[in-house]
Amino acid sequence: MNLYLSRHFTAAVAFGLFLLIALGCGGRSDAEWKAALGGRKLMTVKNSGSFSDKTEIWFCSNGEYALRTVSTGFSPGGGSTLSMVDQDGEMGRFEVRSSTLILRSQEGNVSEYSLSPGNDENVIALNGVKYLVTLHDECQ
Repeated sequence: MNLYLSRHFTAAVAFGLFLLIALGCGGRSDAEWKAALGGRKLMTVKNSGSFSDKTEIWFCSNGEYALRTVSTGFSPGGGSTLSMVDQDGEMGRFEVRSSTLILRSQEGNVSEYSLSPGNDENVIALNGVKYLVTLHDECQ
């Protein structure tokens, strides 16, 4: 009886490790992720009522990046409308380690995002948030 359980337990553990490796890595090596990001722009938009945030990240093949977030909103009220626009940006270098995107800004800030493939070739998820992927030629 113990031999029977031991064989099935070993097979179950092996299968579980296979799934963990296959799903956890997103199917891409770090070098493949870096190549997939180089020369691409990622963009996502979040809406909440009358407010929205648009985030764009440009990646260069040499390991540099630029990030911009534009927040807009309006609040209708009485006889007037209150509108606002705010823009933040940063530049720096990026790397990929263990399917984690690491952004190091010129100001010394470090941000980390887990990378995973989206539902098609034009989508990449950062920490589960889906970004549209397009080509760009902003790098020099």
